[in-house]
Amino acid sequence: KIEKELSRIVREEEAKKREIEELKKRIHEKEEKIKSFKKKIQELEEELKKSISKLERILGERIETS
Repeated sequence: KIEKELSRIVREEEAKKREIEELKKRIHEKEEKIKSFKKKIQELEEELKKSISKLERILGERIETS
């Protein structure tokens, strides 16, 4: 009877370990996605800054020539 109980406990603990490993894996995947999103946001911010600078230049030239 004690062996059955120990066996059950061991199985439960192994299941918990597997679950923890799966959760760690999912967390890592989410962290990688977040890094990817942050990088994309930075790229879009840079593009936006360039576009704003270009627009400011064009507007400045138009104001000077008018």
